[in-house]
Amino acid sequence: MPPLPLGSFGFGLNPRPTVGDVPFLSWRDGLKLAAPAPHDPAALSRTLAAFGHAVSADLHIAPALAPSFGAACGYLLAGVPPGADCQESCDLAASALHPAARPGAALQSAAGAATDEPFWRHAQPVLAALADLFLGWTADPSGHAALRAAWRRGRSLEMNGG
Repeated sequence: MPPLPLGSFGFGLNPRPTVGDVPFLSWRDGLKLAAPAPHDPAALSRTLAAFGHAVSADLHIAPALAPSFGAACGYLLAGVPPGADCQESCDLAASALHPAARPGAALQSAAGAATDEPFWRHAQPVLAALADLFLGWTADPSGHAALRAAWRRGRSLEMNGG
């Protein structure tokens, strides 16, 4: 396994409220995950989002999709979106993989311990399916754009009571 590419990440004391172009890790999230289980789902989601974003290039996922891939990784494994601005990518991934990947099932299966073997045993097939999904969207950007537009129309109807 190659070493963690620390130069690929931004770092800070507190989590960022939004996902940017550079994967971001926070000291506060790291401390929460270093504590005994159960682990904070939001801290786990943000951390997994950063790692997913960082490895997306090695998986040949389009750079424009890298933040969304990371966000979906965090959401599907921890059960909460890594940020409010990630809801679209989380919803699209969850609906495309349903019922194979129930958001948060990995963390629930490990009784909240993200460092335990049951968590990663559950996570592996979800992450593989997610990578395949994003590779498909990399190959068909217009299909992905159509899904995004449909999600936004549905969200607009939902918000406006239509």
